[in-house]
Amino acid sequence: MVHNVTLALDLLNDLGLKVSSIDPQDIVSQDVTATLKVLYALFKKHKGK
Repeated sequence: MVHNVTLALDLLNDLGLKVSSIDPQDIVSQDVTATLKVLYALFKKHKGK
């Protein structure tokens, strides 16, 4: 699972989302704060469209 989350975060970084401060292990361990950071980054990227 950590590999999958790492790949997903790398893809988001390539798309220009600032999620580099998030550790993939935090997402896998169901850390709410890390998950919300990813969701908020996605929201900020797409809210104007």
